Amino acid sequence: MSPPERRVNDAHVQQLEAKVDTLSKQVKELTDNFTALKTSIDSVVAIINTATGAFKVLEALGKLAKPVAWITAAIIGIATFLAKHKS
Repeated sequence: MSPPERRVNDAHVQQLEAKVDTLSKQVKELTDNFTALKTSIDSVVAIINTATGAFKVLEALGKLAKPVAWITAAIIGIATFLAKHKS
């Protein structure tokens, strides 16, 4: 005995094809959204990396500022001392 033949329900096949089309569109939309999100995240990472570099420069300037301030204060002190004793 052979198995009974199955008839394909055209309406059911069309429904399945419509669902596949819908899912394909959703996958494309999600892929596009993911790509846009990745681009945005890459931009934020670039900004953070730039800011990190800027903070390193500011840290170096901060370390340099203390000795410069001491030298400036010493020069001002000496100039003030000399100005008061010359007159």
